[in-house]
Amino acid sequence: MAAGPEVKSGIRFGVEDIKHTSEMLTALHLGRTAQSSKGPTVLTIADPDNAAISFVTAGGPEGATRK
Repeated sequence: MAAGPEVKSGIRFGVEDIKHTSEMLTALHLGRTAQSSKGPTVLTIADPDNAAISFVTAGGPEGATRK
C-alpha cells in the first residue's frame, strides 16, 4: 500500500480473460472500461468514489497470481 496526495487508491484482481471481463462489466452497466497503457493484460475502471479497480490477466507481466 502507498500513501500520499498523488496516490490513487485501488484494488487489483487476477482474471483468466480480460476480454470476457470487459464484456461482463459492460453487461452489468458498471461504466466504461478502459484498457491501461500497460498492455492487453490490464483493464482498469473507476468505482463511484474514483478508486481504481484493475483486472489483470493471471500470470501476466504484472504478476497478478502467485503459484
